[in-house]
Amino acid sequence: DWSVTGVQTCALPISTVVARGADIFRSEQAECASCHTGAALTDGDTHDVESGPKGAHPRTFDTPSLRFIARSAPYFHDGRYATLGDMLAGSDGSMGHTSHLSPEDRAALQAYLETL
Repeated sequence: DWSVTGVQTCALPISTVVARGADIFRSEQAECASCHTGAALTDGDTHDVESGPKGAHPRTFDTPSLRFIARSAPYFHDGRYATLGDMLAGSDGSMGHTSHLSPEDRAALQAYLETL
């Protein structure tokens, strides 16, 4: 059995879980790889992550590299997410799409991100 951030997630080998997370990361449904591409895992572009109040002028931010993301908490441009799990659960639509993922798939995506 393995866990992510202390939450029991499944009895699969971690390599299987990480591979599932990589598949989710690259999927058209999650869209993570649409901005986090190439060896540096960034498209080098800026994007509006819809973090301001509704109707506010768009605020754009550089796409950060995901290298070493597991050691760069807190997350999001303003640090509102203390953990990767919090960010994956709370940032749907502003950075990819994760709300449709099961808790197990979000945990697999997190496990993959922690290997970068």
